[in-house]
Amino acid sequence: MQKPALPDNEVERLAALQSYNIMDSDADPVLDDLTDIIAELCNVPIALVSLVDDHRQWFKAACGLNAEQTDKDIAFCAHAIHGDDIFEVSNALDDPRFHDNPLVTGDPHIRFYAGMPLITEDNFALGTLCVIDTKPRILTDKQRQFLRSLAGEVVTRFELERKNRQLMQAQQLQRLISDTNQDYIFVKDEDFRIVFANKAFMTLYPENMQDKIIGYTTVEDYKPEEAEQFLADDRYAFANGRIERFETIVFPDGATRTLFTTKLRFKDTENANYILGVARDVTEREALIDSLKKSNADLDEFAYVASHDLRSPLTAIRRLIEWVKDDAVGKLDPESLRHIEMIETRADRMNRLLSDLLQYSQVGRQQHEAETLELESIVADCVQLIDVPAGFSVTAVNQALLLPKFPLELVLTNLISNAIKHHDKATGNIAVDCQELEASYAIQVSDDGPGIAPEHRQKVFEKFTRLQSEDQVVGSGLGLAMVVKMVEHYGGSIAIEDNAPRGCTFIIQWPKTHSVRDH
Repeated sequence: MQKPALPDNEVERLAALQSYNIMDSDADPVLDDLTDIIAELCNVPIALVSLVDDHRQWFKAACGLNAEQTDKDIAFCAHAIHGDDIFEVSNALDDPRFHDNPLVTGDPHIRFYAGMPLITEDNFALGTLCVIDTKPRILTDKQRQFLRSLAGEVVTRFELERKNRQLMQAQQLQRLISDTNQDYIFVKDEDFRIVFANKAFMTLYPENMQDKIIGYTTVEDYKPEEAEQFLADDRYAFANGRIERFETIVFPDGATRTLFTTKLRFKDTENANYILGVARDVTEREALIDSLKKSNADLDEFAYVASHDLRSPLTAIRRLIEWVKDDAVGKLDPESLRHIEMIETRADRMNRLLSDLLQYSQVGRQQHEAETLELESIVADCVQLIDVPAGFSVTAVNQALLLPKFPLELVLTNLISNAIKHHDKATGNIAVDCQELEASYAIQVSDDGPGIAPEHRQKVFEKFTRLQSEDQVVGSGLGLAMVVKMVEHYGGSIAIEDNAPRGCTFIIQWPKTHSVRDH
């Protein structure tokens, strides 16, 4: 007896067989009938749908045989799966491969065998549709054609079952996803009747009303003006394909909710129109936005107070100090005059701090549209706002930009001013450069000052942070905090690097198409 060899693609073939999930599956009456038909057409007592795995052949359907399986080593079908056409043995007793096979010498006493491989669309042989007789014979051409055709029907049946199983799994997954989704999901037909609703949508209705959702429009459960708005939105979605809107609705369960609803038209396989609705409950988000708006209004009010109510008495104090200084000339000792000057300095610091606090609070509160700018011209405007010492030079490349003007001026003014204030010499150079990248501008502000140690480069962007006392460097500690706040508001970033041979470079990545972050 000759044992069957392994096909060259055995690993892949077995994986394909497993993907159909048919080994040891329940009987299929359709395949049982098919084996009866092929047995009748070929005039044989036995016909099988045989599947071959790594150690056996198992019979998915059988006519004239009670066995469920046999070892692969003695299976005629294990030989048949090596080809792509009918494998035929006219007389097993005369064939050296099978003359001493247990299935020949014992039950069912095979003499004749013909098996057509069950070849998938990926060219893997899962097994065979075979016919068996207890006496030698040869199939006619017509019988061979019947065997080929019905073997194709078996494979088609397997494919259909697999696709149905995959469809059921996809439907179960879709149902699981929709039922665990907290959004309210529904589908309406062209008569505005709900044909699908997920669990979240169903819970909008009291339990005793839920059986009147599917197949109904449900508009009668709402106030007439709300129902009409629903229908108007549905009509618009059917006509135009999509609609999005915010809705504040009193639902049948008595709760008032604010929803952001999207309705999208689609067609089914029969070309019928439907709309898919997805409504997200944004009640808490809208309440948070309202709270944020109130907070912003409070901040505006504070900024107004800081700008007027606090600055007014501060201005009066500074004026009184000037009067005292004028009156004290020649009357007070030097120590007392120094004290008066200290009071004046403190008042100036307070005034500067109020100005910077007001400016910091306004950063990002307004949206400035991008416009065509020249970097060299913008830097020149910034220099006009800064008291640049005579020993310093500020240069810029002549680069065209498409950015919001005021935010860019604020950023560059603070960076240039910062470089001058923290310089350790009476002379210095500040250079503003820019590289246009695919999606952003890389703007660089470089100086030749003392630089910033790596361990301090993140800290300098924090509010009220200063690396030197105000007696050494005048400032509120808000300049770089304003810079990073403005840059991040427009979706950018800022970093610090060394500027060889000395100094540092602030590198700003400013997106060309800026998307403002929510605040």
